[in-house]
Amino acid sequence: MIESNLSKDNELEDHIKSLFEELHPVWGVLQEISNNYDLEISCVVYTDGEVPSIHLDQEIINKSQQINAEIDVDLYVLPENTIENEQQRKKLVKFT
Repeated sequence: MIESNLSKDNELEDHIKSLFEELHPVWGVLQEISNNYDLEISCVVYTDGEVPSIHLDQEIINKSQQINAEIDVDLYVLPENTIENEQQRKKLVKFT
């Protein structure tokens, strides 16, 4: 599992692009193994009622296609102003 090193306040799109940059040195290997294995970009977004931006631009779509990766986005809407909400906000976005 690889996680984005960006601030949890960054947009989902920025986290995915950051992940692709981190994977750049092994991109050829990913392309090879994607012929035999399923690759997935799994994203989890927690929100407390604010509308999150979930935008996948052409660059993300093209790079995902290059490695035959599926993109999964789970969106969790938490109750406003709760202790659990604050704890979950610390883990705003996670990639697996």
